[in-house]
Amino acid sequence: MSDRKISISISGPAARPKPGDTRELEQAEIDRLKLAADVYDSYSNTFAMDGLSWRIGSKVCHSDGRTVFTLRAEDNS
Repeated sequence: MSDRKISISISGPAARPKPGDTRELEQAEIDRLKLAADVYDSYSNTFAMDGLSWRIGSKVCHSDGRTVFTLRAEDNS
């Protein structure tokens, strides 16, 4: 098993996300997060980051082959 840590860094006003905020991640970042057992919950289909649950809200496939997902923050309570 790998000791590799997964991190998504953000800066500026987005550094303290709140419920309703969004962030965009590419397919490779989503795939890495899904491999991290403590980040991805396959039952609820959410990602635990920054003290919030993040759910995929939309997926856009670009003509250059990139796939970008928009995640929306939800309150953990």
